[in-house]
Amino acid sequence: MSLFKSQALTNAENRISELSGILKDQVAEQQGLNHQITKLQDKLEESAATGLYDWRTTKDRGWQLISGRNMQHLTKSNVDAYADISDYYYIFNPLIKRVIDVRTLFTFSKGFEINVPEEYIDLKESVLNPVIYDPYNKGAFTNQQAIEHNDRTLQKGANLFIAIYRTAKPIALRIIPADEIVEIETDPNDCYKPLYYVRKFADKTIRYPDFRNTVRQRNLKDASIDDSVVIYPVYVNKIDSIGFGITDIAAAYRWAEAQCQFLEDWGAVVRAIRKYSTLVQTPSTNQATINAIGAQFAGSTTNMNTPLQSNPSGSMLTMGGGNEFKVVDAGGNKVVGPKDSRLFTLQVCAATGVPETILTGDPSTGNLATAKELTGPFMTLIENRQEMWACVFSEIYEYIFKLAGHDVPVEVSFPPISQESVNDRIQAIVSAATLDSKIWAGTMSVRDVIGALYSALDIEISDEDIDEISDGVMQDTATTEAFKRMNENLQMLIDHDSG
Repeated sequence: MSLFKSQALTNAENRISELSGILKDQVAEQQGLNHQITKLQDKLEESAATGLYDWRTTKDRGWQLISGRNMQHLTKSNVDAYADISDYYYIFNPLIKRVIDVRTLFTFSKGFEINVPEEYIDLKESVLNPVIYDPYNKGAFTNQQAIEHNDRTLQKGANLFIAIYRTAKPIALRIIPADEIVEIETDPNDCYKPLYYVRKFADKTIRYPDFRNTVRQRNLKDASIDDSVVIYPVYVNKIDSIGFGITDIAAAYRWAEAQCQFLEDWGAVVRAIRKYSTLVQTPSTNQATINAIGAQFAGSTTNMNTPLQSNPSGSMLTMGGGNEFKVVDAGGNKVVGPKDSRLFTLQVCAATGVPETILTGDPSTGNLATAKELTGPFMTLIENRQEMWACVFSEIYEYIFKLAGHDVPVEVSFPPISQESVNDRIQAIVSAATLDSKIWAGTMSVRDVIGALYSALDIEISDEDIDEISDGVMQDTATTEAFKRMNENLQMLIDHDSG
């Protein structure tokens, strides 16, 4: 009897030991799952880019939330902070970079022309061209690369201070960093009349006069005046209370960041889900058996981050009774997909005026009618930017002429940015010349029609060639008869109306 009790006790102790081992394995497995859940939550709550952004804005720039109520208390340091954020976003956020690049490329991709009246052509060659083609001026202001760089700087910072070194030979054109201009001194009786721009750099404080300022103050104790340099300012989204502009890209910051966060979070979810592609369930509650089955599908744990690592993408998951691995149902009204970030993208479009099809390069987001409807306002925005820059270049170059003692009007013109159908344009010319009839209507001269047709075909033709073709057409008998009939018909209409 005692032997039977001893055997039963031994069996019970063995069973207890076995259950204890299973319990320990389950506790260890639970801890491992908890660790994975914690890592996933960390990835969802804070991506690497967001962490870098928060660190920069908090530590580097002393970021502060500014409500609409406090707009009147904005300072130059706030303006510089926004410009710094734009610089950061231009490097790290694809939407902001695309917005800035697209607006610059559409504005300047076809270049522009600088024209003066014919009687001033020689003066342009001797006064203006040496300034435009000076190698240092080209690198800072006048060549295509410098122009596009300055336009991006204006978009990111909303302020561009063009320094004109009027005593230099030739006259030098440079860009002063906006963060070095700390104050704009205006006429006490007219805040729209800037007099001096206070620049602080390298432990020095200097006042530069505005290029329109004819008043020179001399008794200034806290700063010196450098009359050899004048400033031509360019602003975007100017705040009158401080005299500086604040970038319009700021309206898109939050939405561009939200779009990036959305996609990063979705990527974290997909990375977690794609770890397993197959589920093997076994009725066994023996953890050793479960582990043995799982080991058949697991790779080597000594080769992490390689195709041989343990549980690479597409692994098979093994579980015993009572355990379950289930992917969250990503139905339409439950977990959203990556395309749902489009709403954030549309907010960026609304803030910057760039249509979605142009911003994303995705033609599937609209059709031809939608594209025409959306690009119309965008082209108007670009034409407005071109007009602004044309005014900047014209005034600066006219000022350079004045420094040389000449009053010369300068016209800066941009080529059309809209792509018009050549066939439609030719048909419009023909319709205007014939009033949709088969004979010449006399509404346009033959010379004008020939010039318009060659222009529509983008073919260069000299005035002499136009005159020669025009003379040949006018000598044609059929054309002459058509003109006679047209004149007779017009005279009849005039007589009828008079009667």
